[in-house]
Amino acid sequence: MNLCRYLFLLLVCVLVSCNDGGNDPDAVIIASSIVADKFGQETDRFVVGDDVVITVSIRNTGSISSIIKFTAPLVSIQIYSEDGATLIFDPNFGIGFPQVVQEQFIGSQSEITHVLTWRGIDNSGTQVSPARYQVKVRINGVEKGGDAIQDPESTSILLL
Repeated sequence: MNLCRYLFLLLVCVLVSCNDGGNDPDAVIIASSIVADKFGQETDRFVVGDDVVITVSIRNTGSISSIIKFTAPLVSIQIYSEDGATLIFDPNFGIGFPQVVQEQFIGSQSEITHVLTWRGIDNSGTQVSPARYQVKVRINGVEKGGDAIQDPESTSILLL
């Protein structure tokens, strides 16, 4: 390992140990999601061809600010068959992401909101058939203490 890389890693370790209070109970990060139609009405029933809009909120309900670290899109969705066994759609399917650590600041008592849309297609771009599907939201980040942010529960939707 060359000297510059060693010094960089040492500096990172020092910064993390100085600035990171570990698993601080005062920073509480909670993720939730709402599935709605294109008009913003919360629902679990859609007509084939209509947009399914997923709003994801990452909230810090604690009394101190925090930093979320991630190497891929912070929030993504995956659509599965009703039984959860078959991946139908993943907007990141076949895409490689550089392993660069990014950070997102989240203040105390504040939230970050992401709005994602599924247009009712599979990974090949073909319109899916009427059926029941599972919408799974993936939070690809960790809190500054190293704890993974829990994904919201999956939501079942029906395409008619």
